[in-house]
Amino acid sequence: APESLQKVRADDPMKAKHLGRALEQLAEEGAARVFKPNLGSDWVVGVVGPLQFDVLADRIRTEYQIPCRFEATNRTAHPWLWIMPVRLYIWRGTTGISTRQKTTIRHFAS
Repeated sequence: APESLQKVRADDPMKAKHLGRALEQLAEEGAARVFKPNLGSDWVVGVVGPLQFDVLADRIRTEYQIPCRFEATNRTAHPWLWIMPVRLYIWRGTTGISTRQKTTIRHFAS
């Protein structure tokens, strides 16, 4: 279960779609959890420890030739929700439901 969440952006905005594909492939490997909010163009990546963000940035740069940077986010993950069969993610002002195939983040007014 991810404990740290950060936004990730490609240094070159023209490679944003390629970054998305790279993140999805890394998520399939189990290297990180990847979320795409409905609003905004940033991807949110969840990992167990903060050092993994440096490892992911290096892998994306070397394996996919996409320089990127991770930035702090105001979203939080509640660890006890990861054990549910259908995972429910609650972030500040955001609720999402995920299956193994796809993660959907829906925004609700509070």
